[in-house]
Amino acid sequence: MISLKLENMDSDFKNILKGKLDFLLDKAPSDSSLSSQVSKIKNAYEGAIEIISTQGKFLASSISKDPNELVFELVDDIYKQILKWRNRRFLLLQ
Repeated sequence: MISLKLENMDSDFKNILKGKLDFLLDKAPSDSSLSSQVSKIKNAYEGAIEIISTQGKFLASSISKDPNELVFELVDDIYKQILKWRNRRFLLLQ
């Protein structure tokens, strides 16, 4: 499940973000729910992504002057957290 809150953002940006959030949710633990928020405040963009599952919590937040850079930073941070979780999980299974 994805919960998305956008303030002062256009529909093209929303579609791009939704695709990246779908990607993250596919990589996350199977029982995950994802919430994201992006807002334009003055000359900057502020955002956060949170994934919650029984396996743990993944959280990223950032501020940037460019909305695409903001999304890249958030997605990259969450994806690295998911990769660390996967590596630990598979090491424990061996």
